[in-house]
Order: sequence, then C-alpha cells, then structure tokens
Amino acid sequence: MKKLLFVTSFLLCNAIAFAAHIVGGEMIYEHVSTNTDGSKSYRITLRLFRDDRCPPPCAPMPLNVYIGIFDNDNFQQVPFSPGQPHFDVAQTAENSIAVDEIPDCITKSPDLNYHVATYVFTTTLPPNKKGYTAAYQTCCRVGSLQNVDNPPGGTTGSTYNCIIPGTDNLPIAQINSSPQFKLGVAVICQNKPFTLSFSATDPNIGDSLVYSFCDAYGSGFVKGSNNVNPDPPQSAVPQQYSSVPYINDYTGATPLGGGVTINPKTGVISGIGPAEGKYVVCVCIREYRKGVLIGYHRKDFIVNVSDCEFAAANLLPAYITCDGLSYTFQNQSPPSPLIHTYFWDFGDGRTSNHATPTHAYRDSGVYNLKLVINRGEECRDSSYSQINVFPGFVPNFTYIPCKNDPTSFIDQTTSVYGSVNSWQWNFGDQSSLKDSSRMQHPFYTYPTTGKKNVQLIVTNTKGCLDTLTKEINIVAKANAGRDTAVVAKQNLQLQASGGDFYSWSPPTGLSSTTIPNPTVTYSGNFDSVRYQVAVSTVDGCVDTASILVKVFRTLPQVFVPTGFTPNNDGRNDVLRPVAVGMEKMDYFRIYNRWGQLVFSTNVNGQGWDGKVKGKEQGMNVFVWIVKGVDYMGNDFFAKGTVTLIR
Repeated sequence: MKKLLFVTSFLLCNAIAFAAHIVGGEMIYEHVSTNTDGSKSYRITLRLFRDDRCPPPCAPMPLNVYIGIFDNDNFQQVPFSPGQPHFDVAQTAENSIAVDEIPDCITKSPDLNYHVATYVFTTTLPPNKKGYTAAYQTCCRVGSLQNVDNPPGGTTGSTYNCIIPGTDNLPIAQINSSPQFKLGVAVICQNKPFTLSFSATDPNIGDSLVYSFCDAYGSGFVKGSNNVNPDPPQSAVPQQYSSVPYINDYTGATPLGGGVTINPKTGVISGIGPAEGKYVVCVCIREYRKGVLIGYHRKDFIVNVSDCEFAAANLLPAYITCDGLSYTFQNQSPPSPLIHTYFWDFGDGRTSNHATPTHAYRDSGVYNLKLVINRGEECRDSSYSQINVFPGFVPNFTYIPCKNDPTSFIDQTTSVYGSVNSWQWNFGDQSSLKDSSRMQHPFYTYPTTGKKNVQLIVTNTKGCLDTLTKEINIVAKANAGRDTAVVAKQNLQLQASGGDFYSWSPPTGLSSTTIPNPTVTYSGNFDSVRYQVAVSTVDGCVDTASILVKVFRTLPQVFVPTGFTPNNDGRNDVLRPVAVGMEKMDYFRIYNRWGQLVFSTNVNGQGWDGKVKGKEQGMNVFVWIVKGVDYMGNDFFAKGTVTLIR
C-alpha cells in the first residue's frame, strides 16, 4: 500500500510539474468548407505556450491533447467516434516566440524564452442555434502568482476554448473563422511604462474587433496534466467556465492593476508595470459584422514582470490648466537612478532643467510640450504632449434651500475661454440615490433638514473640468406649535420655529408680532383666536403656519369625556384629555377594572384608541387619573371614569 501511495504521489507531482510550464493558451477555429447537407467543416487549432525559463530538466510540451466539442443548444458532447467522446489530437509543431525590442540601456534585463506548440484537427458540425464550444483543460499554472490564488503545487489550472457561432448569431449562409492573436512577448519592468500587444488578425474582411480584459478560466475538477475529457461549458456565451480566483484586489478586468489599460480598438496593453512577479492576463475579443455581434474569442497568458530598470520619459496624453497660467510638471515614469538630467521644452520658447518645474505661461493657448531625459547621452528618452492654457474657468452656484419645497440651484460658473457645456450635480441627500442632475439650473426637494454638501462638476468647450462643493443648511418649514387652550386672564406663551424672521397676525393679545415666542393674555371676550405666523430665512425661504388658541372662562382644568366609541367612524374614536390653563401635564393614565394600566401619556391632546397591544377592548368602564401643574405653578390632580361603547 505504501509503495502504491508513493507511486501515485510521484506520478501526480510529475504531472503537476509537467503542466506548470504551460503559461497560456488560445484555441482557434477556421472554416474549411460548407457541405451539401448544410454542415460545415472546421479546422481547430490549439496553441499552448510554455515558459522555457524553468528549473531543469524542463518538461516537454505534451505530445497529444484531448479536446472536446459540445453542442451549446444542450451542452451535450459531440462524439468523435463510438465509445470515444473526445478528439485525441497529436502535436503538429513547436516553435520559439519572438521577443519585442528591449528598451535601450536596460539593467537586469530578463531572459525571456517562450515556445508555442500547436495541435490541429478537422471536424464537421451540423447547423444549430447557439453554436459549438471546443475546449481543452489542464492543471496547473506556474507556482507563485501575484493576481491569482494558486495553492502549493499549482493546483489552479486552465481551460482554453473557442466558440463556433450558431444560426442565432450568424445566418446559415454566412461563414466565419475566428480571429487569431499575434505571437510575441515584451519586457515589462516593475514601476516602468510599457506596451504589450494583444492585437489579433481577422481573416473575415470587413469584420471589426473590440478588445477588453476578462476573467481567465480555471480547470474545474482537473488536478493533473494527464489528458482528460474536458467538462462541458456552463453556459452558451460568453462566460462559459468558472473564473480563476483573483487576489490582492486584482480582477479579470484589472489583471495588472488600475494603472494598466487595454485599447479596445487595437488590443495594445499599456501603463505602468506592477510589482515584480507573474500575472495571469486574459484578453477577450468581441467580433462584429455590420454592427452585429457574431462571435467571441480569447487568449489567456501569464505575463512576467521583472525588477529590471531603464531610464524613461513619460508624459500624460494631454495637460490643461483652467485656473491660472502656471502648471507644475513631472515625469510620469517613477524616479530612477538611471535618470541623470531633465530637459523640458514648454513650447513657448522657454525651457527648464529641473525635475519638476513650475512654468508660468504669458498668455492663453495650446502649447507643445517635450521632455527629454539624459539629453545627449546614449541612454536617453523623450516624450511629447500638449498643454491647453485657458485660465478664468471658475465654478460657482447660488441656492434657496427650503425643506419639502423645491430648492432652486442657480449655476453661476464663469468661463473666460470657451463656454460651459456640462453640469453634474450631487445634492448631498444621504437618504436617496437619485439626488443628482445634469441640468444647468436644477431643483431638488430635500425630505430632511440639516447641513448638506452639494457638489457641482462643470466642464467647458476648451476641455476644462472643475469641482465646487458647498455646505448648505436646509431649514424646517414654519411651525407655530400645536393648537392649545388657555384660561381667560392667564398668560400663554406661543413658540414658532423654522426661520430667522417672524411676523404674527392678528395682533390680538400678543406682546409682540415680530418675535418667535410672544406671550398672550385674553380678557375672555371671545372663545378662540387663530394666529398665523409668516417665517422667512436669510436665504429667502418663506413659509407660513397657524395655531388655534381656545379661551375658557374657567379655572385650570383637564376635561375628559365620559364616554367614547372607537368604531373607526371618524367621530369620538379616541379618548383625549384637553388640558386648559395647564403649564404641563405630568401624566394621563387609564386603568381597567382590575387595576391594570392600559394607557399612559404626558402629551396634551394625545389619547387612547381603545386597544391594548393592538387588541380591541370590549365595552366596559375604565378609570382615569391625571396629574399636572397649572399656569400659576400649582399642582393639579383629578380622576374619573369613562365608558368604552361598542
């Protein structure tokens, strides 16, 4: 048994080591012929890439591979022959891959040595709706990866596939062959600018290709390099197999970090190289014919980033200054001990030898910018760009904020050169995802009061872009207080809120009509007075509110009805205490006949709806008690009974 386990482990380790030298793959289909029965014959080619910088002895490329073909209408495998579902395909060739030109004067230049092996076979497929998928699966990616989790032993594998379109994407009378990525690798140094071409050629004249980063595929349950029948795809298009597990904040869309992008028209990858290591990069192509998407294609490759060094000049594609005539420049390539000198030509007849010069232009305009590092030396480099100098672009806006009323925002941006052509507002309402607008002069209704950070992003026709954030204060609408009651010849203080300025009317009994909290005294010649208060703010927000004051010719008292009918007819449904001549009510409590508390409040006018914990109480007599303090400062206590009538 021990011997068997040893042999099994030895074979598995060798299988993993064998596969770990494969660093990428691409599967291609080519239309060969259309047959009289409507079927089409295709030549299918699998390319496997190997990194020959491997610990000796390097395992050879596989002499044969198993490739499966699946019907995307039902994901059933198309058998090669009775009893053998897959195609056993022999290696047809193995060749070295050219390395792009290495930058001048590079130090610690990496030794890049890659081979590609090809496996070719031909098959005939009947027409269907969703087409066919050809796939090859193998373990194991090279050991240590910076952007993909690869446990010890390199068990994260690969799936390489191609999708042959069906009639849903391509009319049966049309033919198509997949694009083919160009072969070639490039030197990438950490923290240095680079370009890496993932461009492809398309044999179908007139078709257009769109490139993007995408998720690389894992190998499913495949754990060794021994040939296996591949798993069927999980869907028709475009994500047919499970993604590899990305790590360290890398994704299929950002396999080399946020500072590296791919040109969707050319497939050229460019940016600043990430830290030294190996990175899985997968590029997908969408193929269009006369504007209609007809197919997908992909290439998966492990890119080496080295700790090499070279002197590089790198400028942004364009510069712009809109708030003045000055600009501070710097080389976009990280600092390097190999850079000895800087030479800046600002395009206005003046130059500088500083590493990060601040240059003041004398006038507005468009200037050609040039940076040369190590000028006159063998290891020199240069970069070119343009700077647009258009000062006098100043974002600004005013506003009139009112809660529950539309707040008006008025754009007051000024632009000396060009005209303002876009606005992006964020109104700072944390309770909503729709607090934005692209109008020049928008309105927004805030549901809450308080301070809001309003942001305005504006652009103009000269390419200027600027952002302004203002803190505004949303004030409440006018509030005159709750309706109340008072005993004749006793003082009552009103309390309004919601603004900075107040105006009460009518002036009956008021100590002042222009303050928020006037006192009132009534002679008893009338039963009630309704006051209206107009409230305004320094920002111009205006609102009104009213309050009804009932006047009783009696001593301080709390009036409680002797009965109520909570039948939801809108009349006498709630038992409410009405405190008259009271400064405050400490409590109003209701008890059932067993002495259990069923309701309690200290708010004048708040009452009981005849329910306890949501359950309606039956017809019965209840006891109430009330305690408070009248406007003379004396304690007040009363009790009585009330009948609940159903």
